[in-house]
Amino acid sequence: MSKIYFVMRTILLLTDFSENAWNALFTALKLYEKTPTRFLIMNCYEPTFAPVLGHKSKERLAVIYDSLSLNSKKQLTETMNYLDKHHKNEFHEFSDLSLEGEIVDSVKEVQKEYNPELIVMGTKGATKARDVFLGSNTVKVIKKMHKCPVLAVPADHDFKALKRIIFPTDFSRKYHEAEIKPLRSLAKLWNSKLIVFQVTDGIKLGADQIENKAFLESHLNGLSLKFQTVSWHSNIRRAILTEVESAKGDMVVLINYSHTFLERLTREPVVKRMAFQTNVPLLIIPEAD
Repeated sequence: MSKIYFVMRTILLLTDFSENAWNALFTALKLYEKTPTRFLIMNCYEPTFAPVLGHKSKERLAVIYDSLSLNSKKQLTETMNYLDKHHKNEFHEFSDLSLEGEIVDSVKEVQKEYNPELIVMGTKGATKARDVFLGSNTVKVIKKMHKCPVLAVPADHDFKALKRIIFPTDFSRKYHEAEIKPLRSLAKLWNSKLIVFQVTDGIKLGADQIENKAFLESHLNGLSLKFQTVSWHSNIRRAILTEVESAKGDMVVLINYSHTFLERLTREPVVKRMAFQTNVPLLIIPEAD
């Protein structure tokens, strides 16, 4: 009997071996449970105090890097052994990557070599210390990755199924196939209901918006699709989160335009705050070139 070969998708999983990172990893395994997938599990390391040591401490710095490298590889090996023992799946393959350097540079390096279709990483969840989140690796990656979607998974989220996907938009920008593809792919994979809602201040759609909406509808043809309008007053982020809760959404999808309609309407950095406060996974799709 001839062997059947599958075309495998490649997913990049970023880990610092924390509980948040493990939760993001488990979410990705469930999300693609029955899909031929190669998971690249990457850890990058760089001592944050390296600049303080200066050139006079090169030997000491080398020792520190060696120690970090050994620890990174050791924990990756333990991760791979755990997955091999507890999460064997005929559809899944795993590879580990230990890289020295700043996280965004490391991700870009892997992007060039392996061309993953999705980056998955964990977030710490809600906290009153806003600056802690805004300086996080999650936001750095979201801001700097212009060719690959990023899935941010909240620390306490227990993924069960992708029944409903929430996609806020105002139809003011022309959509591109590269922007729609990740959304369509996940919806097809899970036969999800896709809820596209316009966050509006009451102004009717213009001619361009109507045309863009029609384009979106045609490119999402065949999916369980629902369009609706959601009014906002002073806080769009709250309007989105309220809609996620009322619709029992399992994921929020945003296209990361350089100047998003959300920022334009409310002057609040919604992509950052959504990644910070949503209690369901947040898929950030980069704007097409």
